[in-house]
Amino acid sequence: MKSKFSLSLMLFTCLLFSCRKQDLKPFEKDPFATEQSSNTNNGQQVAKRIYVTNTAELYAAVHNQENSGSTIVLQPNTYTLIPNPSVPTEGRLELQENMSLVGQPGNPEAVVIDVSGLDRASVTPGTGTLRTGAIRIGRGENSIEWITIQSNRTNTNLRSLIQTDLVGTPVAKIRIAHTILTGAPIGLNIINRNAECSNRIIDAVVEDSEIRDNITDAGMGSTGTGIQIQNSQGGVTGASIKVELKRNQIFGNREGLNALNAMATNCSIVIKSNNDIVEKNALGYSIEAGLTQGSIPSTNNSISFEAFGTSIRDNGTHGTVTPPIVGNRGAVFAVAGFTSAASPTPNIVNDNILEMTFSGCRFQGNEGPNADINAYGAFSRFDISKVAGLRNTTTINLNGISKTATVDATASLGFDPSNTIFVNR
Repeated sequence: MKSKFSLSLMLFTCLLFSCRKQDLKPFEKDPFATEQSSNTNNGQQVAKRIYVTNTAELYAAVHNQENSGSTIVLQPNTYTLIPNPSVPTEGRLELQENMSLVGQPGNPEAVVIDVSGLDRASVTPGTGTLRTGAIRIGRGENSIEWITIQSNRTNTNLRSLIQTDLVGTPVAKIRIAHTILTGAPIGLNIINRNAECSNRIIDAVVEDSEIRDNITDAGMGSTGTGIQIQNSQGGVTGASIKVELKRNQIFGNREGLNALNAMATNCSIVIKSNNDIVEKNALGYSIEAGLTQGSIPSTNNSISFEAFGTSIRDNGTHGTVTPPIVGNRGAVFAVAGFTSAASPTPNIVNDNILEMTFSGCRFQGNEGPNADINAYGAFSRFDISKVAGLRNTTTINLNGISKTATVDATASLGFDPSNTIFVNR
């Protein structure tokens, strides 16, 4: 009799604990508990997790300096950023050093950050006039994962959805993964801007993300870029950016990807693309190793771009969207030395180097003015009677199936014999 009672008690206890497990809420057990803090040794410390459920909690968590090094976990919801002149950030988000944002693993659409309502003051820091992103990152190691960040395609106050112009450490490590960026003038802006970023290093990884339909219907010059990578403006020197792109879908933008060193000296950009899909943009890639928009020189800069197994198709055919460079749509616009000034100062874009390598990349269905790849050593946008610069060199390398891409190569427009271009198949 006693053994029967003991057996019944054991069965009741097992059933009780089984029912309690089923009642657990999604985050009562931390789904990230095995992930270690990146700033600890030997994995001894777990990074602090802060869970938020609404916009007020998100603002409070992100802007609390004591939360540096933390991961902010957003529960399923739409988080609407709003103008707020009573706080220093005025409505935008500025991540603390080594802070991360993460939504719901496996479902980036469950967490939405909507920035459509931000006004110009919200994205114009301090007393300056330069606009920034709705979410600013760049201090130490920042990451954003499993989140949709969106605007409404009519808000031209924004410069970008995410921008890396928070400067607090000499090296910024950025990771954007499993994220949807849509509806803004620029989706992701990886940038060293102004003299304060001289000699700064950005090391970025962008993977498994969807970067689409970044076009502002109202139009603002060169708006409408999926990913913009740049060292630019205000006398920036010696800055460098390295970006790894892996398995992203970049489509429906005015420009899929734009990389440039603008009004910069001794700056470099290195990009590696692996198995990305770049399709149905007005222009797939716009790459300018050295660019000026007026009388400020851009010299001794370089861009190295390598793509492996990336699909580049149907660009130049995205409805009635106009390309960013008049007459240049399709797959690739590439130039080592570029002046876009209406009345350019001659010979101030000098000694810039661009090398682009495509290996195993399929070019298909692109609608360019002359070819899949329109490449120049030097290019004067508005006045070809004036030389853009001197000793600029562009090299295009095509390997494997990429050899089928058509190339229109011009050494210099306007002409100077010191500018060169090479195409290797």
